[in-house]
Amino acid sequence: YFTAPIFESIRKNRTEAVEVLFEGGADPLLIEEMTDCQPLEVALQEEKHGIVDLLSSRIPQEEVIKHVKTILLSGTTNKQMIQHLLGSG
Repeated sequence: YFTAPIFESIRKNRTEAVEVLFEGGADPLLIEEMTDCQPLEVALQEEKHGIVDLLSSRIPQEEVIKHVKTILLSGTTNKQMIQHLLGSG
């Protein structure tokens, strides 16, 4: 595989391994070569909510917000909610 240990740890839901990798200097904004995704994106796609929380505490809030808004918009058909979210930036 063309991936880094952080991505495999996320996919296998190994929260402790993700923590150890961060303590060892793993980059929470690393882009995976085979998917062009960052760790937070992979955790969201794989529905690893504990790891999403961990990553959210390790990366700049503007990165978190970028991905959370994408998830909110893709999961709803409520036009009023979408307009409100888009209007709020």
